[in-house]
Amino acid sequence: MTAISRERGLDNKRMAWTEDTAEGYAPIVGLLAWLFTWAVTVLMAAVVLPALSSMHGWAVFSDFSSMLLKSSDAAYQGLGHIYTGRGEILVALPGFEELMTGIWRLLETFHVFASVTFAHVDGHTGMPGFVGIGSQIVIVVAYGLGTSAIVPLDGLARDLGLGQCARLAFNLFACLALAWTVALWGHPDDAMAVGLMTWALREALRGRSRRAAWLLGAGLAVQPLVVLGAFVVAAYARPRGLKGWWSFAWRVSAVPVLSLVVPLAVEPSLTIRHVIGQPVEWGSALLDNHPTPWSSLTLHQQVLHLAYGRVAHIAYGSESRLLAVALAACIAIWLLHRHEQHPGELAPWLLAIAFSGRIAFESVVIPYYLFAPLVFALLGIAQWRPRWLALGVPLAAAVAYGSYERSLGEWGYFAAMVVGLALLCALSAPRMERGVTTHRDFGLPELQASEGPEDMTGVSALPSGTETVCSAHA
Repeated sequence: MTAISRERGLDNKRMAWTEDTAEGYAPIVGLLAWLFTWAVTVLMAAVVLPALSSMHGWAVFSDFSSMLLKSSDAAYQGLGHIYTGRGEILVALPGFEELMTGIWRLLETFHVFASVTFAHVDGHTGMPGFVGIGSQIVIVVAYGLGTSAIVPLDGLARDLGLGQCARLAFNLFACLALAWTVALWGHPDDAMAVGLMTWALREALRGRSRRAAWLLGAGLAVQPLVVLGAFVVAAYARPRGLKGWWSFAWRVSAVPVLSLVVPLAVEPSLTIRHVIGQPVEWGSALLDNHPTPWSSLTLHQQVLHLAYGRVAHIAYGSESRLLAVALAACIAIWLLHRHEQHPGELAPWLLAIAFSGRIAFESVVIPYYLFAPLVFALLGIAQWRPRWLALGVPLAAAVAYGSYERSLGEWGYFAAMVVGLALLCALSAPRMERGVTTHRDFGLPELQASEGPEDMTGVSALPSGTETVCSAHA
């Protein structure tokens, strides 16, 4: 009996050591995933895409080159001119461009050479070229900021209890999706904003509402698209009373408002017009920008006739976007009323639905808009039906590939995208049964302490010894 008890004690120690070691290695796994994704993205931009396009140097496409141009100009002319600098129209909050401006200024301080030149074709100004080691440093750092989103995404997958194989499959898909969004489409700002929102969600699930509010505000300053997920994060943060909601709201709005202070002081009318109107374009000059039936309902439109017979349509303030915001708000209201029955395990599914609303109600859809709904839908599938990833990943790839199709027309393209995302959201939906399962503690000791996590008013959100249950089964 003594030998058996001793052996059991050794087994328990081994299991405890294994769990502690795995928890200790968890941040390292996320860091390695980030470095791998960063390397893949840089390789795509520096080697793969230039080779496929017969280009020399880095493949820096229009949206990203505009970000670099505006931030470079702001570094020398001041942040007040960030909406009037060279490049395409800036239609979002300038948080990411202001980060890039700081990097340009830092390189100038250390006298690192960086320059922007323009190629000229048939008398017309062509794409900008970024010359010098300093420009390459800025590009690599921007890619690093964008691909850092995989760290909170991997952390959320770990919090949700994904198995090793499912987590590896999800990370590989997230890596490819990030490289596609950051390198091919030149939108590290979108990826970084989604990463900050995911980080805020993890903090909200741990009961750290103040930290969640600051992170959510930072994500909104980088790219306002995360407002669709902000409602879900706020519902999980669950501030208590009017004072709690006010405290949460001003923390969320502080960073976006600060990012606009200088541009509003220098160019108030232009800044307000671009931030509120957020013009979108489509036409023969922009073949990858696909109009949907909602484009015909936009009240303010403009037609531009460009060189070589190309035509561009510009829509200001697409009113249909408000329907996507309303959908996200309805999800949050439902979650607030059913919070204890449906805890954090439903977050990927709800976020997939909320971000799919952008595709369903946007007047013009660009393929990189699919990044957020595809990633959260695949995370939900990996969480609830890991074996169905064999169907979910090809379906997500088919939706991404179909987003480039130009022969379907407005209604055909719109139907294909909506149906594809609806199928993915259905696959990521939790299986609801009558039984109950214990609420995960998301790896946080506070949820098991004698006092529950504090809300925005400092009052314990969970009474001592309370255990939350839900009716969802994996």
